[in-house]
Amino acid sequence: MIPPAGGDAVALAVGLLLGGAALAFAARTLSRPFGYDHAVVTALCGAVASALAGAVPVFGPPLALLAWVAVVKWRYPLRWPGAAAVCGFAWVVTALAVAALGVLGLHVDPLGVPVR
Repeated sequence: MIPPAGGDAVALAVGLLLGGAALAFAARTLSRPFGYDHAVVTALCGAVASALAGAVPVFGPPLALLAWVAVVKWRYPLRWPGAAAVCGFAWVVTALAVAALGVLGLHVDPLGVPVR
């Protein structure tokens, strides 16, 4: 069966909104509050940076994680430890949201927060 043409776009949008929500919640909890739109743009930039850095042979996974933390540090007024804390908290929030949605039968691949 062929999926609908807009299925990939919808999955991308839902994943980006979930990643942005997790980043917004984490940043609001551990830093100064910024808007949800700021978090969604941060999630998109983090996804691109992680994908580019993750393509490097052998060192890809650690570089992808470092790139994600660097994007959060760049987009929020945080030092490295604060940016790493926001990323870690966003990861936990995203993992819990994905698990809860999975229990409901909804399978979402978050964008902007590397949970795998």
